[in-house]
Amino acid sequence: MQQLWGEIGKSREERERTVRELEMECMRVYRRKVDEATAERAALHQSLAAGEAELAALTAALGA
Repeated sequence: MQQLWGEIGKSREERERTVRELEMECMRVYRRKVDEATAERAALHQSLAAGEAELAALTAALGA
């Protein structure tokens, strides 16, 4: 990797800045994915609760 950076002609400061930027972008993507998974899990829980309530209402209506 060091050799590639040398061939590209980047200074140490530029390499470190680039690596920091890549790390920050990875963290943004990771956070977005975690947030999306959390929202999806909440939606699934809400859907499950609604289904259970509907089942309970149907059971009550049938007198079971």
